[in-house]
Amino acid sequence: MEKKRYITFDKRLIEAFEAMGFKRKNQYTFIRMQNEALQSIGFTHSTHNEKFVKHYNITLHVEYPKVNDILQLLHYENYIFDGFGINIGYLHENRHFKEYRIADNDDDGTVESVINSMVSDMKNYGLSYFEKYSTIESAITGMETGKITSTALWPKYSLPLFYLTNNQYDAALIHLTYNEQQIQNGYEKQLAEIKELRNLHGVKDVIIPNDYDYKNYPIFANKIRNFICNNKKSESECTPEPTRLCTVKGF
Repeated sequence: MEKKRYITFDKRLIEAFEAMGFKRKNQYTFIRMQNEALQSIGFTHSTHNEKFVKHYNITLHVEYPKVNDILQLLHYENYIFDGFGINIGYLHENRHFKEYRIADNDDDGTVESVINSMVSDMKNYGLSYFEKYSTIESAITGMETGKITSTALWPKYSLPLFYLTNNQYDAALIHLTYNEQQIQNGYEKQLAEIKELRNLHGVKDVIIPNDYDYKNYPIFANKIRNFICNNKKSESECTPEPTRLCTVKGF
């Protein structure tokens, strides 16, 4: 059986996406710039244990070059912002993960029908999604309202970064302070539980939790505070360095 080329090489799909302003970047991705957003249509696939079959998954991805530029200026290497994405099926009314099945023995009519479905989903759902989040301001609103879903680092790291990019310094500082307090409370709770276990069972070698945010978030927060200080008009407007999160003395 002759193996079909990856669907993104199909001339009909390329032309349809080009009409929407997207150009093929590589085998898996089509991209375009809209307002402040770099938008991409990404393809991955699985076989689901079917030979000579691909189940294509389309992810709509958005990132913001200005935000990435600010992140580079912070010189914070522990967090690389890569935008946010969503499977196109979750934009449908019934919100479901969607794949498009194409087998190597499908005729041109069947393949064209699948391509038409992909293009139709982009026109009916994808374009409005991209339009909705084409600016930094709209992304901030999406994170504030929980409409944008993303990795575990969001919005703890991303939202202050977006505020910073949008010159909303006060909002960034408020969010940083809130997150620091939440992290401290959570870590202190873990330490209290360890103490209780030690006292209850007489165990001295209970491992202290290696909390990622506890170690890294103060570094991230301080870099943002320093950036704000350096960009304010006078030193009197600068926010002092925050107090280090809870210590582990006695362990």
